[in-house]
Amino acid sequence: MTYRFRKGVNRGMSNSIIWAVLVFFVVAITEYFTSTKLRRLSERIRQSEEQTAELQGLLNQASEQEEEVKAESEKLMTKLATIRNINLNLERTLDRAQDQTIASGEKES
Repeated sequence: MTYRFRKGVNRGMSNSIIWAVLVFFVVAITEYFTSTKLRRLSERIRQSEEQTAELQGLLNQASEQEEEVKAESEKLMTKLATIRNINLNLERTLDRAQDQTIASGEKES
């Protein structure tokens, strides 16, 4: 009887060793896939950071261009207002000259 008992213990120990080895391989494979996925995610994060930096540069450049366009627009609006005033003054001068010509023509008649 003692022999049978030991044989059963040995079988139980070998099953335990098989399960331990199997669990070890499952854990190792899981860690490998996890580290691979983590590397891919790290690479995607790095690419996203590079794209973010590039887009930030483009945004800053666009902001600077917007400020330049606003300044140019303000200059053009000032020039337009000046031209309108000159035009208005010329029209008034022309109207006065026409009125004086008409008035002097009536005086002569």
